[in-house]
Amino acid sequence: MSEGMGAGARRALAIVAKYPTPGVAKTRLAARIGPRAAAELYRAFLGDLAARFTRAAARDGYRLVWARAPGPGDLREVVGAGACVPLQRGEDFATRLYHVCEDLRAAGYGDIVVSSSDSPHLPARWVRQAFAAIGDTRIALGPAEDGGYYLIGLRATSEVPDLFRGIAMSTERVYAETVARAGALGLDVTRLPATFDVDEVADLERLATALARPGATAAASPRTLAALRRLGLAARHPYGMVGRAGPAMVPPR
Repeated sequence: MSEGMGAGARRALAIVAKYPTPGVAKTRLAARIGPRAAAELYRAFLGDLAARFTRAAARDGYRLVWARAPGPGDLREVVGAGACVPLQRGEDFATRLYHVCEDLRAAGYGDIVVSSSDSPHLPARWVRQAFAAIGDTRIALGPAEDGGYYLIGLRATSEVPDLFRGIAMSTERVYAETVARAGALGLDVTRLPATFDVDEVADLERLATALARPGATAAASPRTLAALRRLGLAARHPYGMVGRAGPAMVPPR
């Protein structure tokens, strides 16, 4: 059984993350805004995700796990001292995703959702929808606008369906190839709403728009909103900050 994982619940959400080390975290953003600013912003992403999904896990009845990438730094300093932070294992990202699911299955979890930490605006209700959709012959998949996915949900009661190994990750074909792999395994796919990963400067503008809209959005991601303002990465508006890349997705709840 991996670090800190017990079979206290049948369902688990694993958020794939790394310690926010400058020069390691959010490298594409770092190339434009600098490694320290990118790491500070990613730390805010993690803090908001931790607060949101710690509450959601208690409310909705699943275990929250942080699948941490190899490297220095204690992720619990960022996401909470009591967090479960098992180490990812495997030589490539696809293999590590498979083993995240396999380790959770071995620890007693049958319904597993894995999400990225690149979308700090991810609503808790989309995770609820993913858990509701999972079945013996059905997976849930949340498409990202760059051709990948931000979330995958599957049932692994007896074994993990291999929806990962052999698929080249971080390409524009990941979502389509995963859908094809699911079909080859006899699995139907429930498609969740699409959203965007925050990897480029233009994505920051869209994120700022989402977090500045009137309502509960900003309150759901206060660390990210504060970091964007502190770093001067978006323009001011009577309602808050507004980007230039058009409307963003629904607010986190």
